[in-house]
Amino acid sequence: MLTAAQLAKASCPPNKAYIRLVDTAGLFIEISRTRARWYVRFQKNGKQSRTSIGVYPQMSLAEARTQCYRFLGGLASNQYPVGSTAKPSIIKAHITEREMFQTIARKWLNKSKPGWGPVHADRYERMLERDVIPRIGTTHISAIKTVDLSGVVDAISARGVRETGKRCIRMIETIFKWAGTEGHEINCSTAGLITRLGAPKAEEHFPAITDPAELGEFLRAVKHYHGSPVIRALIELQFMIPCRPSELRLATWDDFNLEAMEFTIPSSRLKRTVANKAAGDAHIIPLSRQAAEILKTLPRFVSDPSVFPSSKRGRPISDNGARTAIISLGWGERQSMHGSRAVFRTLGEEVLKLDQALLEITLHHRLADQLRGAYRRVSRLDDRRAMMQAWSDMLDCLRTGQDYSHLVQK
Repeated sequence: MLTAAQLAKASCPPNKAYIRLVDTAGLFIEISRTRARWYVRFQKNGKQSRTSIGVYPQMSLAEARTQCYRFLGGLASNQYPVGSTAKPSIIKAHITEREMFQTIARKWLNKSKPGWGPVHADRYERMLERDVIPRIGTTHISAIKTVDLSGVVDAISARGVRETGKRCIRMIETIFKWAGTEGHEINCSTAGLITRLGAPKAEEHFPAITDPAELGEFLRAVKHYHGSPVIRALIELQFMIPCRPSELRLATWDDFNLEAMEFTIPSSRLKRTVANKAAGDAHIIPLSRQAAEILKTLPRFVSDPSVFPSSKRGRPISDNGARTAIISLGWGERQSMHGSRAVFRTLGEEVLKLDQALLEITLHHRLADQLRGAYRRVSRLDDRRAMMQAWSDMLDCLRTGQDYSHLVQK
């Protein structure tokens, strides 16, 4: 069976009129000193014949295989007479596209979407339409070889987006497995493709300050931020309520109970699968006295339920608002909104000596095996209430330069 690399190196020696390279399913190519042409060998009514389907390199190996399968399919259904010289354009008009990779991949995508969130679905659809289908979309799925996928992966690697490449390889592998269950023949493996993405870079984390003194400097800078008071409140609350930034930024007043001193994040806004968003419980984070005081300073609008509304009424503030404010204060490379969770997790355990399980529950993390069963996310609410108050008290001490040793858990 031919490979694209063999084909690129092939040439006709001076002492021959042409050379013939054989591929699969009757497909072969004749290379002379002036041209290279694809042919399909077939047999009908006991007679063997051949027909030309295109010229190389205008028609690649993958495309030639696709045209070969189309021609043979049309021949089997008596659409082409013996000796037919039907061109690819005619073949395309007669053969169904159900065997094309793009048809099968889009069918898989449409069947998978109902179980995905909108962001996840959009990511995979863009990846399929941008990176994969333009290269192998019209190829017969059984004619796709690993070398054809190498071109897909190499193009992604050239953009320097290794994680996208890994996702793309996993997606193609999943499509092939699903296509196999639909009765399609698969003659390709994704094994080894990940090596074409190069060595992984060092893992990058969201910037987070884990030095108490430096955190105090940052909190003082935020307190003296002269921009939007809504953005300042959002940043301050993000450090007192260590949820994911979008869970706080998109909050409505119905999510806060200032009498019970609780912030309830609906399941639909939590980081979960679509099924778990629909069936899961809400997540409760106790509010400290300082957090409640900040919330009471924020204006409420009858026409807008958002706690952090943008200048365009009816919409919450964008995620760029707080990020831009932190950058303008000169802390963009050292602290991020999402990094506030790492600050809480690290300093909470290392400085305040807080209960590891309570920290994980508050962050809405999956508990480790040794902790699961002993705790529930909604349990020990009183303990977590005391913990969040101690955390906010420590933030106040760091901001004002006071001693916080009395807050350390014994």
